[in-house]
Amino acid sequence: MSSTIMWFIALISGFLIGYHHVLYPLVLRLLSARSSTIDETGGQSEADKQDVQLPTITLIIPCFNEARYIAEKISNIACIDYPADRLKVRFYDDGSTDKSAAIFEESIQNLFRQEMNIKFIRNSVNRGKVAVINEAVSASKSDLIVLSDASALISIDAFQIIAKKMTDPKVGVVAATYCFLEPGTEGEKAYWDYQVKIKKTESEMGSAIGVHGALYSFRRQLFKPLDRDIINDDFILPMQIVQSGYRCVYDTDIVAVELEKSDIALDQTRRKRISAGNMQQSLRLLTLTSPKYGATAFNFVSGKFLRTWMPFLLLVFFLSTLALSSQYWWVAPIALLQIAVYALALLVHHTPSVNWRKPIKLIHYLVAGHWANGIGGLKYLCGLHNQRWHKITMETK
Repeated sequence: MSSTIMWFIALISGFLIGYHHVLYPLVLRLLSARSSTIDETGGQSEADKQDVQLPTITLIIPCFNEARYIAEKISNIACIDYPADRLKVRFYDDGSTDKSAAIFEESIQNLFRQEMNIKFIRNSVNRGKVAVINEAVSASKSDLIVLSDASALISIDAFQIIAKKMTDPKVGVVAATYCFLEPGTEGEKAYWDYQVKIKKTESEMGSAIGVHGALYSFRRQLFKPLDRDIINDDFILPMQIVQSGYRCVYDTDIVAVELEKSDIALDQTRRKRISAGNMQQSLRLLTLTSPKYGATAFNFVSGKFLRTWMPFLLLVFFLSTLALSSQYWWVAPIALLQIAVYALALLVHHTPSVNWRKPIKLIHYLVAGHWANGIGGLKYLCGLHNQRWHKITMETK
């Protein structure tokens, strides 16, 4: 291969890597500061002055072996500030083998809000989360659907804020901020803090790209049944609504707190699964790259789409600079720097007991994330991803 072609490959891959990690966040910040056309106040001002009837809501919680969280989730729901006659709560159990049903019944007996419309719908067969969502939404007659994980606690005013946001007819999806009760690593905490800033800015520009599956809401009439093989339902579902011309709003006042503890191994397992879904959605939502979607297309390509292909771009950049270093001595330091970064990340990975400095931990988390992203993407492309839904926990990782 000629050096000209090798230079072209190195420059293109290097630019895309730098753009995704550095330039895109800076561009988002600049565009957000200049954006003044999007109303982020949470609805029409006149609605605040009128006694508008709150929309009906069905809260759907898909469950698979969530016994450890059922009781706390029910107690949390009972504290949510929303009229009981406007709210239905449905736990959809998908073939659990633990004591979820028994704990649910016990928790209901001790519930201080006995007027709540809350049910536990059990299926003896593990069909998968997508099948559960399709069934649950189709069975609902409410104005709004709220999807939430059993292991995530919901802020008590979340539904009031969602209802207020939905007074804007252009809003089709409302997403919550996601945080861990006990973050697994400093790198993980930094990553989620970064994601919050990115999604908030995307929302201000037009629409957030994807949501946190722990808690989000959408208009029921906008729902399109998901294909059975969908992996990241919390991305495909809201983005289908965005494709229909509605906004996905990200609100930092709505909070979902994850109770499930995490560690490096568990985080890697989750990220490989999510990465397989990222590859799937990058191929199935190619229409979102069309200029007709404006800022949404820009954010999708610059963020999620490039992130999916980033492991392969990093590999191409490394191999091309390594090849060029044999002809151009001044390229060698670039190749050596990459080797040093990957070696450092590998060292941190194999020495979890060492208290490394925060910048080094961040480098490790970033590299480990791209590694998991690459493995997950390859598994999907090779047809090796396991579609069966199972709870990823500290015990099952």
